[in-house]
Amino acid sequence: MHPTVARLLIIVFIVYVFVRFILRLFFAGILVKPIKTLTEGLKEVDNGNFNVHIPVPSGDEFGYIISAFNKMVESLRTLFQSTHNKSEEVKRLSSDLNVSATKLYDIARELSTIVEETSSAYEEMSSSFESNLNAIKQQADSMDVIKNDIEGIDVSSNQISQRITRLSHSIEQAVKQSEDGEVTITKSISAIESIAEYLKEVEQTIVNINEIADKINLLALNAAIEAARAGESGKGFSVVADEVNKLADQTADIVKGIHSTISEQARMITNEIQYISKATEAIKAIRKGITETFNVLKDTVDFTNELNIKNKDIKTKLESFKELSGSVYNFSMEQKVTLDELTKAVNAIIDISQKALESAEFVQGFSRILDLSAKELSESIGYATNGLKQSENNDD
Repeated sequence: MHPTVARLLIIVFIVYVFVRFILRLFFAGILVKPIKTLTEGLKEVDNGNFNVHIPVPSGDEFGYIISAFNKMVESLRTLFQSTHNKSEEVKRLSSDLNVSATKLYDIARELSTIVEETSSAYEEMSSSFESNLNAIKQQADSMDVIKNDIEGIDVSSNQISQRITRLSHSIEQAVKQSEDGEVTITKSISAIESIAEYLKEVEQTIVNINEIADKINLLALNAAIEAARAGESGKGFSVVADEVNKLADQTADIVKGIHSTISEQARMITNEIQYISKATEAIKAIRKGITETFNVLKDTVDFTNELNIKNKDIKTKLESFKELSGSVYNFSMEQKVTLDELTKAVNAIIDISQKALESAEFVQGFSRILDLSAKELSESIGYATNGLKQSENNDD
């Protein structure tokens, strides 16, 4: 090979190597370095560092891309910061909503219970009003019956007047019988006086017997006590025993006297019983006739006088009571209509409260789901926000 050609080839080769080296350095500075820098920035963003900023080397396409990257990172930083703040607010609101929903559910349940109890009370009141209306109606119907009874009482009053006339004759006969009984009563008085004296003697005798009996009992008691104390020496209480015997004898004598006296007086009483029996029969007849007549006449006169007054008063009161019953009935009917409307309103409130309870249950369940979702959202954003905070701390 010609030396010149060889030198030319060597020069060309050297130029080729030099140009290649120059081109490599050129492309490494223009393409590789910006791409590498952009890749590192993306890694920082992927790690949660939203404060990364790549300097723009020039105004070419790579400069535009890097500038767009910086704007994107700034937008993401603002977005994540705003999202984090909103997620925290949503988390707080969802928690408050959950608490409020629970309270609302409890209130709705209590309201439903109260309304049901109120409905039961209104139903009982309605039933009571029905009973009262029936009672008032029965009272109004009984007014006519009472009027008829009053007319019957007037008829009875006339019959009683006739009975009074008949009883007047009984009074005349009773007076005659009382005159006949005066003689018998006089004889009975003498016999009663004798019996009174006899009773005095018997009374005194009984008093004596009681006194002696008391003494006997006292001595017997003393003898028993002393005998119990003395034992074998109790034989010395023979004096007490003698006294007891004497008192016993006296008691026997007195009893005999009483028996004799009673026998004598019994005979006298037997004789007097006949007189007393006649007087008693006459007195009974008179008492019966006069008592019956007096009581009947007195009661009849009082009754007829009071009856006339009461009949007038009853008629007036019946009219007033009938008017009052009518007013009460009309007022009760108005109250019943009002009560029926209230019952319907309460039933409507029951339906509303049931729906409110169902809605409260739905809201409570939805609030729980929202609370869980807010917590999950907060945790999901937490990674990026933690990186953002770390970046801010690093910058500080």
